[in-house]
Amino acid sequence: MYIFDGTLALAGNNTNFSGTVTVNPDANLSGAGSNMEATLEGRAQSLPPLVTNHGKVVFNQYSPNGSESQDGTYVGEITGLGSVSKVGVGTTVLTGDHTYTGGTTISAGTLQLGNGAGTGNIVGDIRVEAGGTLAVERGGAFTLGNALSGSGMVTTDTNGQRFDFDTTTGDAFAGTLAVGRSQFDLGGVNTTALTSATLRADTGSVITVGDGNQSIGGLTLNGGTMVFNATLPDQTVATGTITTGVLNVDGPGTVQINVPDPYVPSAPDAPDTANLFEQDEGSTVVKLVGAQQTMGNGGALELRDQNGHVISDAQSVDIAQGGSKVAVGTYDYRLTTAPGDGLYVNYGLTQLDLQDGQMLTLAQAPGATGAAADLSARLTGGGGVAIEAGTGTVSLSNATSDYTGETTVASGRLRLDANNALGQTSLLRIAGVATTDLNGRTQTIGELEGQAGSLLDIHGGTLHIVNGGTSQGTLTGAGQLHVQGGVLDVQGANATLSANVAIDSGATVQLDDAAGLGRGNLANEGTLALDGATGMLVNALSGAGEVNLSNGAEVAAIGDNSGFSGRFTTAAGTMLTVAEAANLGTAGVANDGTLTVNTATDWTLANAVSGSGDFVKQGTGALTAGGALTYTGRTAVNAGTLIVGDAQTPDITLGGAGAEEVTVAQGGTLAGLGTVSARVVNAGTVSALNALRDRGADPAGIFTLAGGLVNRGTVNLAGGSTGNTLVVQGDYVGENGTVVLGTAHGADDSATDRLVIDGGHASGATGLVFKRAGGDGAQTDVGIQVVQTSNGGTTDMGAFTLHEASDGYRRGFATVSAGGYDYMLKRSGNAGNEHDWYLVSLPSPSPKALQAPEPDAYLGNAQAATMMPVHTLRQRQGQAPGTTVSGAVDGIDGAAWVRIAGQTSSQTGDGRDVSANERVFHAGGDVSRFPDGGEGSVRIGVMGMYASNTNWSTRQLWNPVEGRYAPATARGSVSGYNAGLYGTWYGHRDILSGPYVDTWLMYGTYSNSVGGSLATDSYRSQTVTGSLEAGYSFRIYDGHDAKVYVEPQAQVVYSHYRAGEHGAPAGLIGAQINNGVLTRVGARLHGSTFRGAGRETRPFAEWNWWHGPATPSVNVDGNVFGQGLPRNRMEVKTGMQGQGTKNLSVSAAVGIQTDLGDYAAVQGQLNVKYSWQ
Repeated sequence: MYIFDGTLALAGNNTNFSGTVTVNPDANLSGAGSNMEATLEGRAQSLPPLVTNHGKVVFNQYSPNGSESQDGTYVGEITGLGSVSKVGVGTTVLTGDHTYTGGTTISAGTLQLGNGAGTGNIVGDIRVEAGGTLAVERGGAFTLGNALSGSGMVTTDTNGQRFDFDTTTGDAFAGTLAVGRSQFDLGGVNTTALTSATLRADTGSVITVGDGNQSIGGLTLNGGTMVFNATLPDQTVATGTITTGVLNVDGPGTVQINVPDPYVPSAPDAPDTANLFEQDEGSTVVKLVGAQQTMGNGGALELRDQNGHVISDAQSVDIAQGGSKVAVGTYDYRLTTAPGDGLYVNYGLTQLDLQDGQMLTLAQAPGATGAAADLSARLTGGGGVAIEAGTGTVSLSNATSDYTGETTVASGRLRLDANNALGQTSLLRIAGVATTDLNGRTQTIGELEGQAGSLLDIHGGTLHIVNGGTSQGTLTGAGQLHVQGGVLDVQGANATLSANVAIDSGATVQLDDAAGLGRGNLANEGTLALDGATGMLVNALSGAGEVNLSNGAEVAAIGDNSGFSGRFTTAAGTMLTVAEAANLGTAGVANDGTLTVNTATDWTLANAVSGSGDFVKQGTGALTAGGALTYTGRTAVNAGTLIVGDAQTPDITLGGAGAEEVTVAQGGTLAGLGTVSARVVNAGTVSALNALRDRGADPAGIFTLAGGLVNRGTVNLAGGSTGNTLVVQGDYVGENGTVVLGTAHGADDSATDRLVIDGGHASGATGLVFKRAGGDGAQTDVGIQVVQTSNGGTTDMGAFTLHEASDGYRRGFATVSAGGYDYMLKRSGNAGNEHDWYLVSLPSPSPKALQAPEPDAYLGNAQAATMMPVHTLRQRQGQAPGTTVSGAVDGIDGAAWVRIAGQTSSQTGDGRDVSANERVFHAGGDVSRFPDGGEGSVRIGVMGMYASNTNWSTRQLWNPVEGRYAPATARGSVSGYNAGLYGTWYGHRDILSGPYVDTWLMYGTYSNSVGGSLATDSYRSQTVTGSLEAGYSFRIYDGHDAKVYVEPQAQVVYSHYRAGEHGAPAGLIGAQINNGVLTRVGARLHGSTFRGAGRETRPFAEWNWWHGPATPSVNVDGNVFGQGLPRNRMEVKTGMQGQGTKNLSVSAAVGIQTDLGDYAAVQGQLNVKYSWQ
């Protein structure tokens, strides 16, 4: 197989492939699992036994879900010029000897050479990056012959045999060499390789320091053995020493030096030796390591000779204080880092045996610091120690101490510089002016007594407390605080404590302040007792223990307690507050106090809540109740929403048997598809699930209130779909509340939400608010059932009324209008169940259907908008005088004109009375005049109009309030503007006689409204209107001062009306698009009388027959309603035009239009013309 370019990732099981894979320079081969066995997506696979790599091979071990490491072994061979990379967690074991030369990079995880046998090696450069490990696991001696770099780790296990570097290793490695079960000589190329690196002597290692000074980056003793060429008592500096940047002797280990037998003193002038005269002057000291920085004091190190025997010349001395023997001191050879610049062998105090029942007081010399204020000797025995550090700091640094008496820090600061420095002390007492600093170390104490004003600084360490105690002072710092047993009473807040706390089973931590354990994580398998505590518990809880609130505690648990599966217990008078699901974890709540959920987010309370306490919902979020809420106390929904049962788990019950009252406050909402076991007192909202915001897509369902309902607020069942039912088992009491129902306004079988009174009695006063949910309006029989009684349920006569907030509510009638029908709310409907309530559109016993007046108002608006632009030539221009084409001195034909007209009309019949008032302001002027080439002339002009119309339609509707038919009136209003052009041809020079043709076109836009007893609806409409008119004026009398004419006329008007579909209180108003043709034929009798001085009067009379337009219609919820206007109307009008001055004329006219039946319209008009000639 050849990989020429790109990356091939092996994810299958290739164990049956025995060929060769060749990776070209631009290609990558990636695999993972066990036996190379790389694992990708959980499938074991193997690389082939031979890979010729000229590109890159990548090892990456991970589990099928990508979250956990998986170790793997590759038993084949990789050759070629390419490279190998180890990435990701896990260990890759190479058991073959690989000859690829492109180098190896370990970015993460472990690349292991060998598997305890004699094979497993690579050639070329090796780079171990931080987070990566190169592990040498060979069965015998091994030399790493590769150039080594990076800041990661190299570990060795050669089964006790030698491990060495080679001259090719170089000095670029800056990580850590952790020598395990191997021998390692620190000298020569090995020292060079560690110039910038740290040498760590782990358990099983034997590291021999070569003669001379070995300079390395760092040295750590971690259970291994260091062999120095140093001789007691002769030498002051070892023959072989180490110089390092950081020396860490905080842990255990062994140092081996030479003790000659017999001892032959060196020559007096030998360097770095002490002759016999010098040896008797004090402690013999041999320097083994020089360091710029030391960690630990070496108190846990053992000093042995070349044969492995402990070097000892112990002397015991009784120590007395206050006249009593308090300890026995042992002086012997020992290892120490004093004075803080390396590792030394000296002779000094190695142990203090504390006497039973006695206290040894430890106090440093005035001003002492460093080693002079540190006790590195081992503390043992049954007595105790008292620290008197004044205002200074002392330290204990022996990791092998095991004393069992008390420890008292009476003053100053006690710093613990070694793990177990406090041995097995039965009590750590910290006085009010004292401090104990764990300094990153681990200690175990029997009991804690932190007095008021004291300070215990965990400081990154771990404190195990076996038997509780008391903390009245301050706890601070990071690290671990582990309470294994007893009761630890923590008093006050410890805001600066960030240590993680563990409470074992059987142990108790008692707090009087919720911040008593600071802000660290809290693993609770025992009991956290919040005794009168207040405030916020910020700790992240885990475990299966108890959290108990008592003595009036009021605590808000705000930490991420997802890992806590124990139990919260609230005693009577206490309150536990949470804001999100993670605050409770999966714990149960034994609630005899108050559990408050104050949340701004939406989540489910899946925890088991029991007890006789109360539950309170606060905050704007929606809380969904789980299936284990068996508490029997009160429930208060003060804010936000509490959902009892949703589409996924509808069978949820809120509260156990006998639960106390549920109150819903203003601003709170109780909703769901489940059951509320207690009586509900609602001053907020009780809602169907799909009536909630953002829940409209949920199905309709049944919500049951098993204990009855007192409704002072709103019950909202009008959701995203109809069919919701609120079942009230028990009594329903309306205290001026409302019930909102979604109802299709149609016949009896219309879809609707419903209130069911199951076995109880409905009383009081409740308004039913109906929201349109479809339906075109129809005649009902019995009615649409909206309140149902079952199992003997009853309702008072006045329990329910139709509320004015209903869609289509008709004021004064207590009905709702839909599709041209009015519905009323009626107990028992028309021969229905006596105690049920229905919407009916047909009162009994009358057979007359209730049809609303609103369609008439919509039609009236359309008719007005269509007709207001319509006018004749004479209405626009008046009766022209006897001017000629070029003008005349004895008369005018004004270039500008204004027309003001009004009309009032009425129509009766078909069960309705319709009337209207109309107002028109019409103005324009000629913009061009020119002769037609003969005897006639042409006028072109522009015009504009503002017009308004108000119409009233009255019908007799059943008024349930008054128990009779009563008039209901709808008011229509339309107003708007028109603009257009006109043109007129006159056939004679004397335009008062002869033929004429007039045409005009106008575009109009209108604002409309329909109101009255329903809420007002506003909408827009547009019109286009055009006219063609012709006539001929015959002179039938020509006297000296008077002339008389008769003028037959004919006119055709085309109109287009458009108003868009829209929702309205009366229902869905369909789009109105009407095209109509109006025709007129008539005659005009007019004359002129000259009054001298160029003035004349021109009386006139007209007779017209108007035909059309077609009767418009409107669609309301699918029901079509017509206007019923007469198509043929007779019109008679009369008026007079007078010439006030040479340039000004005024005319006025009145008229009447009628169908000689139920329709009549009275008209009036005033014209003013002015000429600038």
